Amino acid sequence: MENERWVDEELIKKAKKEKVRLVFDRFNAQQPQCPFGMGGVCCVVCHNGPCRIIPGKAEKGICGASVDTIVARNWVRHTAAGANCHSDHAKEAVEVLLKIAEGKTKAYRIKDEKKLRAIAKKLKVKSTGPVKKVAKAVALKAMEDFRRQKDFDAKEGEYLNRIKLHAPKERIETWKKLGVLPYNSDHETSRALHQATCNWQPTLSC
Repeated sequence: MENERWVDEELIKKAKKEKVRLVFDRFNAQQPQCPFGMGGVCCVVCHNGPCRIIPGKAEKGICGASVDTIVARNWVRHTAAGANCHSDHAKEAVEVLLKIAEGKTKAYRIKDEKKLRAIAKKLKVKSTGPVKKVAKAVALKAMEDFRRQKDFDAKEGEYLNRIKLHAPKERIETWKKLGVLPYNSDHETSRALHQATCNWQPTLSC
């Protein structure tokens, strides 16, 4: 830790000497930060805003959203956006794995065959045989997490395959009881944004 701190301090000094602006400089330039935004009571969900909650003056946004609605909606939208980044990154990795399996790329290769076969076994797809065949089976199984549709091609109780890989069984059972097991990565983030968006009408509240 001491060595890391020394390196950081030296780099900061070097940046200052060479007039390179760092995150600390950009943070200082933003001061004072907006108290409404810091408190989560600023809403920019629709173009009738931005709205801010001011106790005793503006208790609700133009759409009728209360302070609780605005704070909750902001939190859900930020969480959905972050989850979507990871989900899309995972999808790209799956697409690359499928290209490797089908011999459509030479830019990447499978370095840990043992790990791939272990994942295949956990996903309950064939883990023996040619490595590219196993890779294709894993990729197609993983791709299910992005296209599974409830009440169409998904059976009752189906959920994300990746949860089966990483979540403890008791946690999965708890999520089942609460009815919050996700079954499609893209659907979950899309629905979260939908539910946290205001369908604004002049005479109605959200």
